Amino acid sequence: MAWNGTDFVKELGDIEKLLAFNPNQGLQEGLVKALLTKCDHSQLTAGDYCAMLEKVDHSTLTDELKTILKDSLLLRASTGTTNEGGSAIVKTPQTLVNLPAYLTKAEMMDVMQGNLYDVPHIIIRRLSALGVKSLKETTKRAAVALIVQSIMWHGKSKPSADEIYGLAQQFGLLFAAHKPSGCMVSGLKKYPHLPTDLDKDWLSRAYPKDPPSMVDLPQLFELGAQCPMRSTSKLLSSCSKKKLQPLVDKVEDRLLELFKSLLGGNWQAALQGGKESSSSGAKITFFDHVKDGNHGPGDGMQGLSKEDDPPALQQKGHAAGSGNLSLEEYEKQAMIEVEEKTKNGRNSNKQGTGQKDKNPMKKQGTGKKNKNPMKKQGTGKKNNPMKKQTTGDKDKHQTKAKKVMKKPAAKKAAEGYGCKRCRGSGCDVCENPNFAGMRHDMKQAVKQAIASCTAYGALVQQLPAKSLAGADLNIPCINLASLIQGMYAAGGYFYQMLNHVHEASPSSIGSPWRGVLYSDEVHPGNQLSSQGRKVWAVYFSFLELSPKLLSNEHHWFTLMVVRTELVQKVSAGIGQCLRLLLESMFANEFGNPEHGLALKGPSKSIRLFFTLAMTLQDGSAQKHTYSNRQDAGSRVCMLCKNIFSLRSKSSEDDVKISAKHLTWDACHQATDDELLESWERMESRHRTESKSKFQQWQQACGWSFSPHALMMSTVLRSLNVLRPASQYCFDWMHSLCSMGVLNCIILWVLEATGKAATFHDYLQLWQWPKAQKAAALHKLFSQEKMKAHRKANYIKCSASEVLAISKPLEYFLHTCCPSPDDTLAKEACLSWLEVLAILIACTLQLPPAGLLLQTVERALSLTVAAGWGDQMAPKFHWCLHFEACLSRFRCMPACWTLERKHKSVRKYGTATSNTTNFEQGLLEETNAEQLALLSSDTPFRAGPHLLQPHPVSAKVMAQLLQSNIVSESDSCNCSKECRLASGAVLHTGDVVLHHAAADNESPIPFCCGRLQWLIEVDGYVAGVVSRCEYVSHDAVKQVAKWRIAGEALSIMQVDAFLCSVVYNNNAGILTTLLPRHLCNSMA
Repeated sequence: MAWNGTDFVKELGDIEKLLAFNPNQGLQEGLVKALLTKCDHSQLTAGDYCAMLEKVDHSTLTDELKTILKDSLLLRASTGTTNEGGSAIVKTPQTLVNLPAYLTKAEMMDVMQGNLYDVPHIIIRRLSALGVKSLKETTKRAAVALIVQSIMWHGKSKPSADEIYGLAQQFGLLFAAHKPSGCMVSGLKKYPHLPTDLDKDWLSRAYPKDPPSMVDLPQLFELGAQCPMRSTSKLLSSCSKKKLQPLVDKVEDRLLELFKSLLGGNWQAALQGGKESSSSGAKITFFDHVKDGNHGPGDGMQGLSKEDDPPALQQKGHAAGSGNLSLEEYEKQAMIEVEEKTKNGRNSNKQGTGQKDKNPMKKQGTGKKNKNPMKKQGTGKKNNPMKKQTTGDKDKHQTKAKKVMKKPAAKKAAEGYGCKRCRGSGCDVCENPNFAGMRHDMKQAVKQAIASCTAYGALVQQLPAKSLAGADLNIPCINLASLIQGMYAAGGYFYQMLNHVHEASPSSIGSPWRGVLYSDEVHPGNQLSSQGRKVWAVYFSFLELSPKLLSNEHHWFTLMVVRTELVQKVSAGIGQCLRLLLESMFANEFGNPEHGLALKGPSKSIRLFFTLAMTLQDGSAQKHTYSNRQDAGSRVCMLCKNIFSLRSKSSEDDVKISAKHLTWDACHQATDDELLESWERMESRHRTESKSKFQQWQQACGWSFSPHALMMSTVLRSLNVLRPASQYCFDWMHSLCSMGVLNCIILWVLEATGKAATFHDYLQLWQWPKAQKAAALHKLFSQEKMKAHRKANYIKCSASEVLAISKPLEYFLHTCCPSPDDTLAKEACLSWLEVLAILIACTLQLPPAGLLLQTVERALSLTVAAGWGDQMAPKFHWCLHFEACLSRFRCMPACWTLERKHKSVRKYGTATSNTTNFEQGLLEETNAEQLALLSSDTPFRAGPHLLQPHPVSAKVMAQLLQSNIVSESDSCNCSKECRLASGAVLHTGDVVLHHAAADNESPIPFCCGRLQWLIEVDGYVAGVVSRCEYVSHDAVKQVAKWRIAGEALSIMQVDAFLCSVVYNNNAGILTTLLPRHLCNSMA
């Protein structure tokens, strides 16, 4: 943001106050790092640096933090830069890459429609108003790319690379000749992707009249890649050895169609010439030589929208029409294919009927339908007179049912007995004549707990749903507002946790908390028995709780549990159930969460604002939620409007959809408005089209229409809660690990290399952290199991087992598969394992922008190159959306926690016998348990802490005393496991990595040891480890080797621990497989 010395002084004072409440080392480092990051994005003067250094000297921070801050500030003042960020006292090149977002709506319209000679001056004036005084190459490239695109918008041909280079040189001269005047803001070193990330005061001064347009056009980055800025660029004819085929040919067409739809009827006026140039100063003569092209509008432009403002300028964060065509046009093309296929199918049926008539044998009973001539003579199922006769005889001779003998109920024993201590055997308490017995009425306790939460209406509500037959059904659900208020008012664990998180990330009407909705099917009881107890479970939580808190299943609220049998009777299925649930949540007569819920606690009150930001589900749940046909239909991805494929028995379907679209640019993304408008068109067709025609439209559009579906909710649309494209999040656990990509890839690579038997033996050499509960993983690759895997064409195992074998498999491919014939298969598998590693590390460290997408695209390309393209399921395609989800939500939650959450539903669903009131009883039981857990007096601990601590035994105490770790006067507790600040769990006996000491001489910044004890001495949580000596490491293979250093013990604070690792022990040498985020810090 646009900072100065005053802002720094104020922020540092706030940090001092915060550290006074919680002087945590990790918190201190994080706050200081965040403070320096803000300085990196500002240009500070010498006076600012003086004020900042004086504030650091007079602060109450530790000497170590003061030294770090002062050294960092002095470095920035002297060099003006630190890595990619930083600020300088002198003028330095500045970076602004998303130029369309910083132009106003009027300026964007002038760029698209106005005089072509004015475009460079519009860009330069805007850059000057933003405080840009010196262009970095990326900024210059963005400006030139926008000018080139403006040329094509004006119906001209795309210039060649040599011509674009000349344009770039002239633009640089024009920028240097411009004399800035009236700039009201200080320039930034690096401008964020969207202006919304800047300070409001800075924006008001930079944009005194019109606000920025917020247009986000990712296609311009592709166009910029074809704009040479240097004389040594290979794109130039003087530097290129052979003719290049630029990618921009397709990009230019996509952007052309995009802005045709944006301009509407104004396009014709733009071609007739804009207003006369009003710019002053130098003039770019390049446009005089630009030739006319064939990019002018066709006849079809007359029917486009004629709104004044383009959709991209109206809807922030979405680029309207990001593909070649709109979703409606793609649906029309798909409909033509469906009709053609239907027509061909009818013709083939007619030909087949003619062939049957020519065969006289079929009429004599030798055809397929009359294969058994005895069927009409009484041996068939329906025409068997013997069967009727037998049934009749049975009815005649049937006698009355015998009376069932029932054992009489046992007579109650002594009425007074039943105390908890003697169980009715007799004791002083129960023999007391005044003792009337003890009864633990669980049902009454549940009712009391439910009745205590009524601040925003009854806790359990009945939602009126419509069945397929049009009858009324009642679906029970939980009132989330009342549930949160009830737990908050109890003043226990939840009260402390919510206050802590809300102070760190306060909610407001402009910045509400982001709600996450999850739904899935759960099967209580025996998985192989009847499906009668199978239910749909719906959970809800908030992204602001951080990955650590979201990894605790008790922080997810159970809002709905409905039997699958009942959901199948509901029109639109679970989609209507979720529609009713969300409408009751956000259209609550007692309060709308988007306007704030007033939560009153024992000693504090807050107002919590939240909305629905994400729907996190597996593929099947998303299919039923949004009523899209997904992989079962012709449109396998709801978000990619250009992906459509019809199955044909006559053609060779040797390449699947996932193998045809291997890059993000090849997939044209639909927006929220396009998806909702598609449902509006389906509603209109449902009223006017015939049944057969409407079925064809459903196939072409990929929808299973119902007037009660979630996408038809006018209430949610009016509240802006229903945003299907923006809220859609692919769960990477199901995509990769649960009958997903890695299940297939692991089998294919072992088959290609012929190393399945070797890998079976190899896995037995490794040991896993106890938290992973990995037992006998090698049995997955026995000969019998491999036969089953080959038959299914994927590794049949759980998602956690795929996660456990991922690191050993990666090292196995690096070390045990040297054959060059296996290179493609090996590289494909390693690329997918890298995708998994990046997603796992997202909870600790977000990857650089674009890295995840680049890795996925490489993995898809290698999968096809390895010869597996004809076996790629739709889950391969889902991975292309991971980068978009990560950039949108700034996190990538997975469903590991939710699978554990199912245990509560299974526990009570298995034991429930009241099937008449099954749903409501199960909801009450699960929420009463959660109320008891979250309202308990257990203190909330934000930092690392022991799990289930207890006093140490005499034996352990003697060992600690002998090692001089504790003294006899210390109050000492211990535990077998602890939870780190990151949320990871360590167990005693694990091999762990921890921060290296200051005198560490190894080339990597961490050390290794085996965790012996976890203790808490007078509130100080520490771990005792047996140390290991560094031997070697390999950053590419992500491995480090250590030598066990004997029985020497070290005690260190739990904050120093990083994680536990997979390892093997070979003659005292530990080989540890390192997580990806630690390999980035290795030398």
